[in-house]
Amino acid sequence: MEDAKHGFTAGQVAANTTLAAACGGAAMMVLRGLICRSGEDVGAACNGVLAGLVAISAGCANVSTYSACGIGAAAGVLCCLASMLVRHLKVDDPSDAFAVHGVGGFWGLAAAVLFDWGEGFHTFYGPAIFNCITVGTGDGCNPEAWTQAMAANLAEAAFVLLFSMVVALAAVLPLRCIRALRVEAELGRLAEACTDHWISDLEGHVVMEAADGTSRTARGPLGGLAQASMEAEEKALAMGSRPASTLHMI
Repeated sequence: MEDAKHGFTAGQVAANTTLAAACGGAAMMVLRGLICRSGEDVGAACNGVLAGLVAISAGCANVSTYSACGIGAAAGVLCCLASMLVRHLKVDDPSDAFAVHGVGGFWGLAAAVLFDWGEGFHTFYGPAIFNCITVGTGDGCNPEAWTQAMAANLAEAAFVLLFSMVVALAAVLPLRCIRALRVEAELGRLAEACTDHWISDLEGHVVMEAADGTSRTARGPLGGLAQASMEAEEKALAMGSRPASTLHMI
């Protein structure tokens, strides 16, 4: 380290990052347990940790350790609620990318300004870390720095959102036009992660049998998923239609 300030900053960043991740994972697990009344959800806990890491990234050097824990915990809660909302809207996001990186990132940009360790809203340290943002070349703190920083962060978030939407539409719309995004409703909802994304699991195997008679083995979280997929197939057959692909437990 060049001097004591750089050493302190490195330690502060390490502590804040660790605390935000831990508090984010804990908040996610507690909230999921209260809402879902289920056992431990390791995947949700990992997403909570990631949400905490994403949220603290913007302000890891200019917030206190207490604030870092609060930022991480809030990110875990927001991530959980956003994940539930996405599923309620039936949006295909199996990895909760929007909840973790979208919502967590937006919250992190706002939190970096809200929890800045300057005195109230009259001083803002931000990238200066140990000194307030001054007015021009003068020595006095800029009372409008907080407002300017919040506006800049929100503008950045809006630009990232707009850019992501444009790029995503440019990639997905051509696929939609050639009907390359279609899946059977039941199998798409219950088993797409197992059949198309090849999620690994140690509990068993699934064989995907295509309409042309070919088959392949996919490893995934069997248990209720494979059973639900088989029930979906039986339901489709009872209605007089056959899915494009079926799942069988072996």
